[in-house]
Amino acid sequence: MGASITLAGESLISQKLGAQQRLDVVRFIFANVPGLNPNSPVNRAAPKPPAAQIVHTYTIPAQNIGFVNPNQVVYSSMLGSDIGDFDWNWIGLETAENVLLAVAYVPLQQKRKNIPPQQIGNNVTRNILVMFDGAQALTGITIDASTWQHDFTVRLKGIDERERLSNRDMFGRACFYRSGLQVEKVAAGYQLKPGLAYIEGIRVELASALPIAPPAVPAPVWLHVTLRRELNDVLASWKVVFDPNQVDFLDSDGRWHYCIPLAHLVSANQINDLRTVAPIDGPLVDHFAAKVGHYPDLRSGSATKLANARSINGVAFDGTQDITVRDATKLPLTGGTMIGDVEFAAENYFGSGWARGLLFTSGGKAVGSIGGFGTSAGFQTLFMGLGADGYATGNGVRVSVDGVAITGLLHGNGGGLVNLNANALTAGSVPRARLYGAYDIQVTGNAGSATRLETPRLINGVPFDGTQNIAIGDGSKLPLSGGMLTGGVRFNVPMIGGSFVSWQERQTAIQIDCPANGAAYSVWKGTNWSERHLAAMEVYAGGTSNSVPSVVMHVGGTVAAFILDGSGHLSIKGSYFGDGGQLTGLNANALTLGTLPKARLSGTYDIAVSGNAATATKLASPRLINGVAFDGTANIAIADNSKLPLSGGLLTGTVTYDFPSMAGGFVDWRAREPAMQINSTNNGSAYLIWKATNWAERHLASMDVWSGGGSNTPANVVFHVGNTNNALTISEGGNLNIVGTYSGDGSRLTNLPQATADVPGAVLKNTASLSPNGWWKCAQTGLIRQWGLTLGASDKVTHRSFPIAFPNRCVSLVASRTSVFYDDVLTGTNTLIVSNTQFSVISGPFNSPDEIYWEATGY
Repeated sequence: MGASITLAGESLISQKLGAQQRLDVVRFIFANVPGLNPNSPVNRAAPKPPAAQIVHTYTIPAQNIGFVNPNQVVYSSMLGSDIGDFDWNWIGLETAENVLLAVAYVPLQQKRKNIPPQQIGNNVTRNILVMFDGAQALTGITIDASTWQHDFTVRLKGIDERERLSNRDMFGRACFYRSGLQVEKVAAGYQLKPGLAYIEGIRVELASALPIAPPAVPAPVWLHVTLRRELNDVLASWKVVFDPNQVDFLDSDGRWHYCIPLAHLVSANQINDLRTVAPIDGPLVDHFAAKVGHYPDLRSGSATKLANARSINGVAFDGTQDITVRDATKLPLTGGTMIGDVEFAAENYFGSGWARGLLFTSGGKAVGSIGGFGTSAGFQTLFMGLGADGYATGNGVRVSVDGVAITGLLHGNGGGLVNLNANALTAGSVPRARLYGAYDIQVTGNAGSATRLETPRLINGVPFDGTQNIAIGDGSKLPLSGGMLTGGVRFNVPMIGGSFVSWQERQTAIQIDCPANGAAYSVWKGTNWSERHLAAMEVYAGGTSNSVPSVVMHVGGTVAAFILDGSGHLSIKGSYFGDGGQLTGLNANALTLGTLPKARLSGTYDIAVSGNAATATKLASPRLINGVAFDGTANIAIADNSKLPLSGGLLTGTVTYDFPSMAGGFVDWRAREPAMQINSTNNGSAYLIWKATNWAERHLASMDVWSGGGSNTPANVVFHVGNTNNALTISEGGNLNIVGTYSGDGSRLTNLPQATADVPGAVLKNTASLSPNGWWKCAQTGLIRQWGLTLGASDKVTHRSFPIAFPNRCVSLVASRTSVFYDDVLTGTNTLIVSNTQFSVISGPFNSPDEIYWEATGY
């Protein structure tokens, strides 16, 4: 079945999204399109079928609209059994703007109306799911789609498949828990051990041992596993087969069957186990947690022993017991000999970031000190100064991340100093001889020349820094080689102006140079998006350097529709329209159309006029009119004996009436023009319309119209036949009265009176009540048939009532189940006629009464 959003619907969705307007889908359209292939792709450009093919339209109520997700909305139609009859193979969704949004092709479907008892109708539900980005927001649908509006089978199948694939990713193609489903020999036979396995992600569990019977030994043993639908669920279904070389396959129901080898029965005493076994005894997480082995990325919360014992200061340690460690590399607090460097980590004595690291004394007096300034991240400045706090007062040398500083001045030759900082130059000037090489610096003055711009600049969008040449193109200008203009061109050149006689010398807005005399040169051409050529103008040199040139215009499919040559001659393919009052030198010989106005004629013309003259005094040749000569010089009297005089007379032939104004609807007969009209001058008289005689010797029949005696009395049409006057009368109101009897088919007669002593010949009318519990009564014989649906009773005292009572007797009662069939003899259906008004139906089993259909006959 093909289904798609139409091109018109796609365009409307884009418009609604752009304008932020709601998309309102309002109706289903059902059509029967002859020759439609339901398997062909939908023609997205096709319009709605013509009205003759549309069989039904369905207005969508609000409760039949819902959303599945933000990008999917569903519309539903519910056609009840009161709708029909029609067939369809085309379904469409239409919006409030009468735009066809979506179309589906389907095989020919039937919709039938319920017309009991002749025809049983059907109910039809059709859903169309429309999917595009932002569908819910654009349609403004806030109600979740009901479960009946879309097929959850597909969705549930997808959930099952995702679950299977997740298990497959975890367990692989096949994973058997220890001895689960292992083939073993028991006595002279074989069986599968109980247990658990995952086959292609499908969980297979065997609660108890399962005997298997291989046809012969040796034999392979395979397991076929699939997911099978059962009621509202899917279950793992599997079986054991003994055929070799099994492969996965797809069955006719679309289910995959996965084939896994279990074992190979080599001989009566040898079984080769082919399962992929995992030593799993409980939850999978516990199984992984208990794994033994080396896991480089695995962290343990605790351990009782190191796998490899380590040495701590030469003492072996594996974590099983405590050890005592001595460090011979440290100086005892009592003193000793040091052979390496000393590192001081003095406390912050003052709490201000300053700390004394080392104090030098002599004779109990401080000579100098070394200290520093730092933070919790470490010392940043080291000071060496005189006195106990020379590091704080700064009367010495300071070493920091910024360099070395002294309190006084540095004296001596500075030629050996390196890494001097030019930023410290506060006086003097640098000699030119000290500058050389290339400087990547900011120069605020003007340089004589430069090799590169510091910041590249864009020239018509092309970056330029001066290091290399670039080519500049202006995409907003028309190249000299030609191209396409997307706007108009306006010429404002003073030299364009001048007199007509000097046009050859004047400067022109557009000049086309023709390189060859024999060619036509296209000056301009107008097209409709290059799809349809509308018009063009060409200049033709005439073939030689001395020939007359021409200006030619082509319009639509007419080539050379307009030609203006160098001699001033104008030629057109069609006709000239407009005011020709200024045309001179016209040639009367060229007049081929129209008529010459009377004002253009004067004097006397001695010519033959073949047309009609407005007036004349005499016909050149006299003519006979009904045998009387006539030349126009005198009046004549004409008598036509072949016509019927207005005063009446005798017709010897048939009169046929043929004029459109006779036609019309029955309801407007008074306003229509009749073939024959008789005007009655007196309300009290009957007017004879026609009378048929046999050569005026015998009166056969006639028809009178009678006004009824007054201006408001009912009118009558009366037929007389032979000697019977008023044989048939039709009176106003549609009443028909005949003197004799009616003969013929009376099946279409309705509302006939009941037969009575006064009307012994009237037809009796049958009566009935058509419903699930109804009746029918024959008016001729008194026979009564009744029927209905009820639940079977489980005892003999529960009675049911007939829809109507049998006046005399109920002679027959039959019943049958409608919902369940039992093939045993103990669950039958028994009936009992209790009276002319009640009956009983007993059906088993008694704990589950069934629906019963019953029929009774009586009189």
